[in-house]
Amino acid sequence: MPIQWREKLTVGDVATDDEHKHLVCLLNGLEVLVKRYPKKLALFAFLDEVEEEINNHFCNEEALMRKIGYPRFEEHFQAHQRLRQEMKSIRHDMASAEDHEGFVREVIGFMNRIKSWLINHIIEMDKDYAAYVIKARRAGKT
Repeated sequence: MPIQWREKLTVGDVATDDEHKHLVCLLNGLEVLVKRYPKKLALFAFLDEVEEEINNHFCNEEALMRKIGYPRFEEHFQAHQRLRQEMKSIRHDMASAEDHEGFVREVIGFMNRIKSWLINHIIEMDKDYAAYVIKARRAGKT
């Protein structure tokens, strides 16, 4: 089921919200691709893009957290690192799937895991981080 952007996912920082919306669009696009064109090469190419965008988003967040001295940086960074590791592990499982159906099941599992992770991460961690960013911007620290 596609992610519907809701107010509860808005963190209040325009740049962060825009990046989150972009990630949601990519994940929703992956869902469409899996249903309409579940070809291994196309899915791997799209997964590469999803992972690249997730990593870019994490790098943007982490750089800003360092710049403003976000006090919960290490906790947030470790959450990002755990997802990076999980993505690698899942990609390995996809590559070693014995048949096409197994591969598609792995892709669907990856997609569902990332969607769930993103929603929870936004609500549980990014809202706190974004509030700190907004305060830092008001104080002229960014």
